[in-house]
Amino acid sequence: MTGIDVVVVEVGSTLTKAMAIANLGAGKATLAARAEALTTVDQGDVVAGVDRALAELASRLGPGHSLPKKVLACSSAAGGLRMAAVGLAPDMTVRAAREACLGAGAVLRFVHGGKLKDRHLAELEREKPNVILLAGGTDGGDEETILYNAHRIAGCRLPVPLVYAGNAACAPEALASLERYPGPVEVVENVYPNIDLLNVLPARRKIQELFSRHIVSAPGMARLRERVEGTVLPVPAAVLRSAELLADRGEEVLVIDAGGATTDVHSVTNGDPQRAHLLTEPQPRSKRTVEGDLGVYHNADSVRREMEATARPPDLGYLKPLPQAGEEVTLSMALGRAAVLIALDRHAGRVVSRYTATGRVDSMVGKDLTAITLIVGTGGVLCRLPGGSDILRAICRPFDGIRLFPTPGARIALDQDYILSSAGVLATVSEADSLSLIDASLAGRES
Repeated sequence: MTGIDVVVVEVGSTLTKAMAIANLGAGKATLAARAEALTTVDQGDVVAGVDRALAELASRLGPGHSLPKKVLACSSAAGGLRMAAVGLAPDMTVRAAREACLGAGAVLRFVHGGKLKDRHLAELEREKPNVILLAGGTDGGDEETILYNAHRIAGCRLPVPLVYAGNAACAPEALASLERYPGPVEVVENVYPNIDLLNVLPARRKIQELFSRHIVSAPGMARLRERVEGTVLPVPAAVLRSAELLADRGEEVLVIDAGGATTDVHSVTNGDPQRAHLLTEPQPRSKRTVEGDLGVYHNADSVRREMEATARPPDLGYLKPLPQAGEEVTLSMALGRAAVLIALDRHAGRVVSRYTATGRVDSMVGKDLTAITLIVGTGGVLCRLPGGSDILRAICRPFDGIRLFPTPGARIALDQDYILSSAGVLATVSEADSLSLIDASLAGRES
């Protein structure tokens, strides 16, 4: 066997996975072996689960193949990256702030538009975010709200990083107010510089950088950070990066990650150009939504409640984190099917109609998924259990004039090696090698 060049570790909410990668550097990287162990957040140290996964990986590689010192990592343990987003108007800078946070791989725990009141600040402190994003106003636009909020946040008892991504014209005044803020303050370009433009990438990059530098939310994570090279990415950000690599080759991509704690939907598409004139608000090409109430294990009760409106909810008595057979598998698949459909419905846009003095006017709200050419399923439910392709095929529907779902012409693929998150991390070293791993994982599981 070829020597192993790097190990990529993913510390998930339920499982910790380790991937041994060979042939790195020539654009022909291969997955030599993989192993996993239960994540050990509840035991007080995620490193214990990492060490078990690495030990199992070494065993699978066999004698004569020691693990390399080069280790890369991503994590979503202990809820991953918890963020707060504060902006001006809900349909403008708040939405732009949400896009920046979610695209960076965060789970939003607090979102607010307008001036912060005492009760809002109390809620913000209770949520204990890892990072705060402060936005508001287009460049040269409204200054009053963001300056007021900067003054209020400065008095918070939250020594966590704050990213200022609002009106550039009043940034010096805002920073002066934030001098007494107990955490570090970073400034990036405005997420909403004018009414026709979203500019979320600078904020996304800064948030991911801060996540890596300040990753201490899960017990033992700071110790893991000392053992790995480069940036520790949030798992969702790594998956989105893999989706973007596929899209860079000419695909319109949708990736659905159905996991034990959340169901994440990532889309990289500009939508149908023939429908673009209906768009009333700018949308990012790369969009991610995270549904923290739709995990098929940790949040099974929530998924079951969502199912009550349309179907007979299942009995959760057979719920297992690693279902093996029979009723355990049937239950997990039922929960997964519901979680995927609900998550997609929340992610996809809609055509809405209003009536004016001159007649009906149609407009498009949200993300248009009708141009999607490739749907990729990842996560335990879709890739480990039977029927993952059927779940994804069921979300493809002819356009009904309202919901902007993928259409039946989209191809379906499963991430059989469960590699998308690891490949997204590897892309920080070599995009060509990352694509090599993705292509191998999707090969033979596409329809």
